[in-house]
Amino acid sequence: MLRPVLYGMVGLLLVGVVLWAVGVLPAGLERVGPSEDDSAQAPKLPAKPAAKGTGPLLAYAAEQAGEAPKPVPPPLAARATGQAPIVIADARLSIIDKQDVPSLKDGQLLVIGTEVKPGEQLPDERHVVVQMGNETKVFRRLKEGDVVQKDQLLALVDPALALDDLAIKEYKITAAVADRDAAEKTRDEAYQRWQTLVRLSTVSKGAAAEEEVRGGRLTYDRYFFEEVSKKAAIEFAKRELNQAKTTLKMHDILPIFPVSSRPSTRIAATP
Repeated sequence: MLRPVLYGMVGLLLVGVVLWAVGVLPAGLERVGPSEDDSAQAPKLPAKPAAKGTGPLLAYAAEQAGEAPKPVPPPLAARATGQAPIVIADARLSIIDKQDVPSLKDGQLLVIGTEVKPGEQLPDERHVVVQMGNETKVFRRLKEGDVVQKDQLLALVDPALALDDLAIKEYKITAAVADRDAAEKTRDEAYQRWQTLVRLSTVSKGAAAEEEVRGGRLTYDRYFFEEVSKKAAIEFAKRELNQAKTTLKMHDILPIFPVSSRPSTRIAATP
């Protein structure tokens, strides 16, 4: 059944080849639309210039809307270097040179300032007078922009208890020294009494019993080692005094290194 159809198609193909050979069929298809000559004679419309600094999508959208697109200024980095900046999404800025200056002791903040240097003139609003025990100190109130050096006082926590403890430790040293002096006097007297008994027992037999001589020696040894104990008590009291001074120093809020050498430094106290 397919054979007649194939024969018919082959016959039509041969007829078409013969007609093309004799020149009956055209050699090519004609161009549909205006020719190059017609386009040369047609009036040309002025094209809208693309806005400088806009992308192709913005220029196309503005052209479709019939408006001239507004130029977008390039970023500052692109203006300076001619390169596009690198944009990092969800980026966070962090300060490099930063230090927190917390208080090493809990308590009420007595003053935010530093001690006044000799001969320093201050306005009234920055002049702070603080009573610390039996001593009165003058402080200069710190404000934003002040330059802070290493180990310079920034603030002071109320040191009332630390001052009392320091005074107690000083009295302990005084008492320990007095005990040491008394132990030395007693030791020397015990030595003299022991030597007296030794001489009596040597000069006259029976003038001093042997047990009395041994008792004198025992008394001397007792006061000798008591004097050693009193000396150690003085050193112990000195250590306690140093501990009280360290505790008092911990009420000072100090930076461990210079904050900045620029006048735009921010100084703030945080709880």
